[in-house]
Amino acid sequence: MSPSFKAQVDPLLMKQLIQKSNQKGILHFGFFFLVLFGVGILSFQLLGTYWFFPVYLIYAIIFAFSEAAAHELNHDSVFRSRWLNTSAHWLASCHGENRFTANTGIYDTIQKHR
Repeated sequence: MSPSFKAQVDPLLMKQLIQKSNQKGILHFGFFFLVLFGVGILSFQLLGTYWFFPVYLIYAIIFAFSEAAAHELNHDSVFRSRWLNTSAHWLASCHGENRFTANTGIYDTIQKHR
């Protein structure tokens, strides 16, 4: 048995799966932030009750995925247009290590993996 595993994916299917799309990207990104903000507002409304803790745990788990979103946006692999990738990356990484550098106009980590 091989020490690493590589999934066998049909090349045509792989080509379909990695297609960039502004519409699909906006739909997925918008839905992610809608759920994030909705659960965040709900957890804020539940402050002081016993329901706060499970709802906040759900919020924290959803929030943790924003780092994965920022990572993919850093590679410009979500949207077809670069300005959408840059704008969404800025929104997704406001909380993390990927801070926007105002004097250079680029992200500190934009060249990490290229």
